[in-house]
Amino acid sequence: MKKTILLPKKVKQQIASASKVASYLWQREWAECNGGNISINMSDLFQDTSLKLSDLEYIEAPNYPKEAGGKIFFVSGTGERLINLK
Repeated sequence: MKKTILLPKKVKQQIASASKVASYLWQREWAECNGGNISINMSDLFQDTSLKLSDLEYIEAPNYPKEAGGKIFFVSGTGERLINLK
């Protein structure tokens, strides 16, 4: 069974900001249909929380640089439309 994780307020605010930017780009037609991916390093936003890295699901990503290990990222899916992030 998956563990439910409550996101810190700062994280929710950052995701809402990314959503606004994606919507803004879409509305003004500044990005094509799939417009590319959005990724945000959110590691700093989790420092003052009780959430531990061991609580998260790890995804093996051999193409990422080693420096990205142990960090927490918000990443939109490949091929996702910016309008759907809203």
